[in-house]
Amino acid sequence: MKISIIIPVYNSGNLTSKLIERIERVFETIDYDFEVILIDDGSKDDSWLNILKLTKTNQNFKGLRFLKNYGQHNAVLCGL
Repeated sequence: MKISIIIPVYNSGNLTSKLIERIERVFETIDYDFEVILIDDGSKDDSWLNILKLTKTNQNFKGLRFLKNYGQHNAVLCGL
């Protein structure tokens, strides 16, 4: 079984790494493949740079980027 998690990100650069650490801890305890899709919804902070760093070091994480803010619902739809 594979689980996909879609996370809209907006100006959350400082929180993204904490969230990812928690997700990784959960999946270390269960035997499922997983992917996390992070959608930067036009952030003006370093959120996209953090997502890029993460996707280069962990194959379970993928990143998409909107050039402007479209809202969390559109970000989730994009991830789907």
